[in-house]
Amino acid sequence: MIKSFLLFAAGCLTAISALRAQGSDTPSTTWGEVRVIEHGSAAQIVREMQSRKRETTIKVSRVRIFFDNSQNARAMAYSVVSRFKDLYPDIPVYTDYKSPSWKVTVGNCLTPEEVIILQGRIQHDFDIDFLVKEEISLAAFAE
Repeated sequence: MIKSFLLFAAGCLTAISALRAQGSDTPSTTWGEVRVIEHGSAAQIVREMQSRKRETTIKVSRVRIFFDNSQNARAMAYSVVSRFKDLYPDIPVYTDYKSPSWKVTVGNCLTPEEVIILQGRIQHDFDIDFLVKEEISLAAFAE
C-alpha cells in the first residue's frame, strides 16, 4: 500500500514539473514572418465559385425494372427500355451502367402514393425488382 502511494506521489510530482516546464513566463522576443503568394487566377476562381448558384435538387423514387450483369446485359437493358417506351411513352425511363451491372429504372415519383400507382400500372408487363431513391436536379425533373 505504501509502495503504491509513493509511486502515485512520484507520478504527480513528475506531471507537475512537466507542466511547469511547458509554461513560460517570458514571451519570446523573436517573431516569424509569413508570406502569402496568391496566384491571380486563384482569387478569380474563388469569386466565381461563390457567385454560382447551387443547383436545386429533389429526392425522387424510381422503380427498378431490370438489373443484370451477364454478357448480353447491355442488349437486354436496351430491349427493356425500348419495350417500356412503347408501352408507356409518358413515363420517363433511365438506363444506368455501373460496372459490371446494367440497370433500368422508371418514373420520377415524389410521394409513396405515386410509387404504388406506378407499380400497379407496370407490374403486369415488367418484373419489379425494387424501389430506388435518388436525388436529381430540378431541371432534370422538369424534362
